[in-house]
Amino acid sequence: MIRLSSVPCPAELTDEKAQELTERYKADKNQSVWNQDFIKKSLLEMSSEKCCYCECRIDEESKYMEVEHFFPKNFYEDKVDEWSNLLPSCKRCNGNKSDHNPEIEPIVHPVEHEPREHLELKAYRFYGKTPEGKKIIEVVQLNDRQRLQTKRFKIGSKTKEELDELEDRILEFLAGIQSLRQRRNIIYKLRGIMEQGQADQEYAATVSTEILREDSCHFAKAEIEKLGLWDTELQQLEEGLKRIAF
Repeated sequence: MIRLSSVPCPAELTDEKAQELTERYKADKNQSVWNQDFIKKSLLEMSSEKCCYCECRIDEESKYMEVEHFFPKNFYEDKVDEWSNLLPSCKRCNGNKSDHNPEIEPIVHPVEHEPREHLELKAYRFYGKTPEGKKIIEVVQLNDRQRLQTKRFKIGSKTKEELDELEDRILEFLAGIQSLRQRRNIIYKLRGIMEQGQADQEYAATVSTEILREDSCHFAKAEIEKLGLWDTELQQLEEGLKRIAF
């Protein structure tokens, strides 16, 4: 779970349109009036097509997006099409959260709150630092062993393997003939690893945290700086990792 930046309310969702849709829902609770293409498109833009809670890629593995109502529609009918109440979620997380009322039992909001202030990530499990953090883990089951924890372990382990491979390449480079091609390959490899931990990537919280915790990453940066190859692009990628790593 990482913090999301809000995006503007879709132009199509005017106050009049929102009111019309809300009245339709009140008249018939079976109408999913929020399932408008223009709403879902903007919500997917907000999260880079990921679930706002677990960070799974919504358009993969038979997952699809559901419009999540942070304040549940069954209790807050007037908010069913209120833009600030809508979030992009996978079916699993939306189903787990169900009718949980955050006004009664507060939880972390992925746009309004900074998740790192409420959660920490250790051994591919989330732990709550605050009551809101503990409650969001419980409510959406952020430590689901089969669906999430195992997935984080696999992607985190792959990241570590790639960092170890990068360290080996650098050591070979330093011990042998330092060709331009080898330099380019090292930079290309490091850039590729760091790109996998950016906010728009699946399970970015896990990958960014793994990268910045690994000694092999710090070794790679130090050696690349000595060679004068640490450039603006790599610096920007590192800053992107730091913004979301736990």
